[in-house]
Amino acid sequence: MKAGKRTSFGKVLALTLTLIFSVSLLAAVDMSYDVKLLGSSAPEVKVEAGAALKIPMLQGSGLLTSGNNLKVKGRVGVSPVSSTLSLEGVLTPLAVAEVSLGGTLGIGWDLTDSLKGLQFVSSANDPLVYESESVSGVYLKGKAGVALQFDTAALFSSKWASVFARVYQEVSYQSYTNVEAEDAWNFEMGGYKGDGWFYHGEYIVGYNMPIVLDKVALMVETDINNFSDDMKTEVLITLSPLLNFNVLKGLNITGLVQFTNKADFDKDSTKVEVADSRILTGPLAFSKGVVMVTYSF
Repeated sequence: MKAGKRTSFGKVLALTLTLIFSVSLLAAVDMSYDVKLLGSSAPEVKVEAGAALKIPMLQGSGLLTSGNNLKVKGRVGVSPVSSTLSLEGVLTPLAVAEVSLGGTLGIGWDLTDSLKGLQFVSSANDPLVYESESVSGVYLKGKAGVALQFDTAALFSSKWASVFARVYQEVSYQSYTNVEAEDAWNFEMGGYKGDGWFYHGEYIVGYNMPIVLDKVALMVETDINNFSDDMKTEVLITLSPLLNFNVLKGLNITGLVQFTNKADFDKDSTKVEVADSRILTGPLAFSKGVVMVTYSF
């Protein structure tokens, strides 16, 4: 075979193998979508739409590696006072572990005098003045997280033997583009914060059942805002018992009640000593009730 023909044959072979690999990968890729309506007694209402691309990755033949994958998720949210866009990648290197990276950007606007999507307090003002930031800047968040999870359903064949647990740890950097370094801002009425680093942890234990009420669980969340600067808060603890109803195929209704303690700024560090009025002080006390309706397809 002449050199030119060998070269052409090699190109055709490489192209064929690439095509076979691409078709095989696309055949294994799973695309899913969901629409969510969230409402709470805060009050708050938000509609979200999401898409997730699931790609097989690092798969093996064992119990812990056969389902390994990479999920790429995109999400858009709209509420009466804000809009958000987020993108996240979640790698499952083992059945019991997840590693994630993601980011969110958002804008806020005023609906009424008491319902504002973005506010800030300038540290230059004395006394402090709460100012509206209606469509004046962009909220930014970048995050990295690690999760460990386990479900006894992997060990037992019974549909009634699914007890699950999940631990998630996240570090994020959050900021608002239209404030100074010492100012505090409040996005989506979630509490006043400053530009900086944040810690978030989730601890969930629950039970899955093969009935309409298919999940009962208890979730504990821990947060420390601005943990590396003068605006560092005390540890915020949120306790949430929750129920999930699988009403129809793909349609779920989740209800939860949140109890939380005090989240305040360090009073010895800065003039910006403000706290969200929705976060109660003292021992664990009622914060809000939340209902989420999700349709996945």
